[in-house]
Amino acid sequence: MNNPSVLDTSFLFKYSSSSSSLQDDLDMAVHSIVNNNHDNVVNERQNVAERILSQKMSQLLTKNITDKKLCFINNIQYEINTTPSWLTK
Repeated sequence: MNNPSVLDTSFLFKYSSSSSSLQDDLDMAVHSIVNNNHDNVVNERQNVAERILSQKMSQLLTKNITDKKLCFINNIQYEINTTPSWLTK
């Protein structure tokens, strides 16, 4: 089925007198649609969670790199400021 929200009723014409089989098939069709919709929701939530996790990891990595660069620059600045003036002439 392409659209899980549309019930495929083509199987109804196979049954004329056996109502229990028809009820079983209807139950199975409804169960199938509910499961399919549930799986779609679960998959979409998982995709959203993966995107959020990826974004957060990227932000953390960028922050970590930025922090390391700042630390490096601060260390160089400290070394420059603490170097005796006679050594730099």
